[in-house]
Amino acid sequence: MDVQTNSVGRQDFSVNRDIFPAEIETKNNISLLEFGQSEKQLINEIIYNDGCLVLKGFKTDVQNFQSFIDAACGGSLVYTERSSPRHAVEGKVYTSTDYPKALPIFPHNEQSYNLGFAMKLAFYSQVVAESGGETPVCNTRKVLTRIDTALRNRLIKEGYLYVRNLCSKEFRGGIGLPWQDVYQTDDLDVVKEYCRKNDIQIEETKNGGIKTIQRRNVIAKHPVTGDHTWFNHLTFFNFRTLPAPMIANLKRFFDIADYPNNTYFADGSELSEDEVTHLQSAYQAEVVARPWGEEEVLIIDNMVTSHARNAFKGDRKVLVTMSESSTWEQCMPDTDQYLNEGF
Repeated sequence: MDVQTNSVGRQDFSVNRDIFPAEIETKNNISLLEFGQSEKQLINEIIYNDGCLVLKGFKTDVQNFQSFIDAACGGSLVYTERSSPRHAVEGKVYTSTDYPKALPIFPHNEQSYNLGFAMKLAFYSQVVAESGGETPVCNTRKVLTRIDTALRNRLIKEGYLYVRNLCSKEFRGGIGLPWQDVYQTDDLDVVKEYCRKNDIQIEETKNGGIKTIQRRNVIAKHPVTGDHTWFNHLTFFNFRTLPAPMIANLKRFFDIADYPNNTYFADGSELSEDEVTHLQSAYQAEVVARPWGEEEVLIIDNMVTSHARNAFKGDRKVLVTMSESSTWEQCMPDTDQYLNEGF
C-alpha cells in the first residue's frame, strides 16, 4: 500500500492496488469532487489497468457524485436502449436497478449489445443493505481464457444473436419492459429509425408489441490498453441464466420464440444447457463480492470488468451513472489473428 499526498488541502490518501478491486481511501473527509479534479490521471490509470476502483472515506452527495464523474471520468451519459428497470434520481444519475431484492443479477458488461456503450460505470452506495446486496465484479479478460476453446472460437468467428420480444405499454399481457420504456419514445417510427441506424432487425407483433434481433460480437479490443476481453450479453440474456422459478413460468406461458429476452448462436440455433452452464461457470470462477460501505464509490472499466448484484434484505440504495462513450467500431477485435494465433 502506497501513501500519497494530493493537492486538496495537503491531505493524505492511501492507494492499495494489491487487491481487486483496487482501493483509494482517505480518513480526512476530502470532497470526492475536489479529489477527482486533483487526481484525475491517477484515477483513470488505475481503472484502465486494474479494471475497477473503490473510493472510501470521501465526502459526497448525489450532485457531488455526478460532478466528480464529469470532472474525472469524461462526463455522465444518458441511459438508452434500456434493459433494466431503473429510474433517474437527479440529472444523469439513476438507481442501479429496481429489480426485486430477492433475486440476484448475473454478471454483465453494461450495454455491450448496443453499437455505442459506456466505457466506465460509477456506483455510489448511499444505504447499505442489512445483508447481501453486494455489487460483485469479475475480470472478463480472465473469463475469456476460461471458456472452452471450440465454443469460444465458434462464438468469436460467428458472433451471437440477441432477441427481444417487447410488449406495448398499452398491453401489459407480456413481461419485461415495454418498448416505449426501452427506447424512451411512444413513436414507433422513431424506434424503427433507431433500429435501422443501429443494425437491429425489427418486426411488429401482436397487441402492438415488437420483436428485435441483433447480431453482436462476443469479444472486443480495449481502445486504450489493447487487451481483448469477453464483452457480451450472451450468457446474461440467455433464458437459462434466470432463476429457476422464472424459467418454469416462461416455459409454462410462452413459446421459446416469444421469451422477452434470449440469445442464440448466430445461425439461430439454441445453446445447450451444458454450454450455458459452462459459460456461467467461467464468470463465477472470477467473481469477487466485496461488501459495500456507506458513501463508498465503485468505478469500473465496463469493457474489462463485469458487474452483478447479490440478493439482499432490508433497505439498499446504490446509484449509478455512466461515462465516456465508445463504440463497437472503435473496439473491433483482431478476430482472424486470434483464430490463427491466439492472444
